[in-house]
Amino acid sequence: MQNDYAQLLLDVQKKSKITVNKSRDLRFLKEEIEENSKLSIGFNTLRRLFGFLEKTEPSISTLNILAVYLGSSSYSAYKSNISNYDNWYFQQNLQRIQSTNTVTSEDIEILRIGLLNAANTVYFAYFFSYFIERKNIKTLEEIVKKIPYNGISESNSLKFATIVSLSLYRIDKKDAFNIYKRLVKYDSFRNNVPLLFIDYSNLHNKYAKILTIIKQQSKKEDDILFVKLMRFYWKFYSSKEYLHIEIKKPAKFDTFHPVLKGRYYAYLLLKSKGRDSNIEKKIIFDCKKSIKKNSVYEISFLLEEIIPSLIFKKNFAFLNKLLDAFYEEILEMDRWSSKTGHALSLIAMANLNIEKGDLTMAQINLNLVELEKVELSYSDYVSLFYYQTKLQITYLKNAKDDNKKIQLILENLIQKTKFTKFNQVLMNFSISSQV
Repeated sequence: MQNDYAQLLLDVQKKSKITVNKSRDLRFLKEEIEENSKLSIGFNTLRRLFGFLEKTEPSISTLNILAVYLGSSSYSAYKSNISNYDNWYFQQNLQRIQSTNTVTSEDIEILRIGLLNAANTVYFAYFFSYFIERKNIKTLEEIVKKIPYNGISESNSLKFATIVSLSLYRIDKKDAFNIYKRLVKYDSFRNNVPLLFIDYSNLHNKYAKILTIIKQQSKKEDDILFVKLMRFYWKFYSSKEYLHIEIKKPAKFDTFHPVLKGRYYAYLLLKSKGRDSNIEKKIIFDCKKSIKKNSVYEISFLLEEIIPSLIFKKNFAFLNKLLDAFYEEILEMDRWSSKTGHALSLIAMANLNIEKGDLTMAQINLNLVELEKVELSYSDYVSLFYYQTKLQITYLKNAKDDNKKIQLILENLIQKTKFTKFNQVLMNFSISSQV
């Protein structure tokens, strides 16, 4: 394979997330290229390029198609920009752009090409944060307006969302909200920052204001549903009146992200007075549909909000059914972004073992939880379920010292999140309160 286009083929595989090992991989790659570039490329052409047929020099039109798929206007433009794809050259360009405190059209092209390399996501996030901390709204708007920033992995999106959100939290509230107001109208910002960094710890203050801005700026059905659901969660977990809240399922519900769908099902579960077989059937149906679509990762996302709702409602029968049916799909995900799902699933298993009276296995389940790897925005939320479970174990074992330590941790988490509904757990399972 000629060195002058070997990198092109590597970049095509990176963007498509299709590693070409067999000829049949090229059929998926062909569909991916044609769908995203709106250009046609022959299957045999791809076979020759990747060495499954006798190699010939590819035509410039073939190379142009692959370059367009990668986001360049032509193969010539791709070659001139290839250095921007490299981590170090990309970082150098970021430093140069920062020194000017603005972005030109040429800079936008450099950023766009550099972001084709997933490894550059974190560098770009800190670059974006640089302009946030300098309150340079004009440059920030220019970036989000001209760089769609889509097509990247869930894990990299979450890293970007976390870094950018925390930089917004570090500046003055008024300045931060002004930035949100200016940028939330752009899909590339809204989808990759406030809708990904879902801050349970600040539902009572900062994040509540951000939700209001999203509601004011977006007319999309899924965004509106998200805002309504998060406001319901706040009312539910903070012991406020919630029974009057009615959230209808939107017409396009089946097209929504699996986490959002799961959040809606969790709302139905939390609001229901007892078990609802119709809701449970819908959840099982969606899980099975994900397997049929060969999208098993969706199950972990779908259940991310459902599992804690079942723990809180003590619906252990259905919780056990879900974990039995989809154990591998839930716990064998190797994505960084799946650590939250892993933690919640292990906490769920610990609760099931407490219900069975097997405290040893319940403790083993909790020992496997890696709280430090949970998404930062979910950390306190997941910790509430972790420590309420741990408190139950120490109570049932009559481990007074450990029970007292866990009680203090849980009290601090409740104070921080204002999720006062967890106070009932303190009343039920604190040894000191039983004396």
